[in-house]
Amino acid sequence: MPAGVSWPRYLRMFTATIASMFLGAQAVHQYYLPDLVKSNNYSHETAITYLAIV
Repeated sequence: MPAGVSWPRYLRMFTATIASMFLGAQAVHQYYLPDLVKSNNYSHETAITYLAIV
């Protein structure tokens, strides 16, 4: 294993790293509470108007 680390220790650290990544992503997801439902207020004309302004 890299840097002379044993397999059990490597797997424990890998598991902890993946778990912290998933928990961090979930924490951010809960903090910002994204609206995953498509809004009906957005139309093609709105997009064209926005692009014309920008």
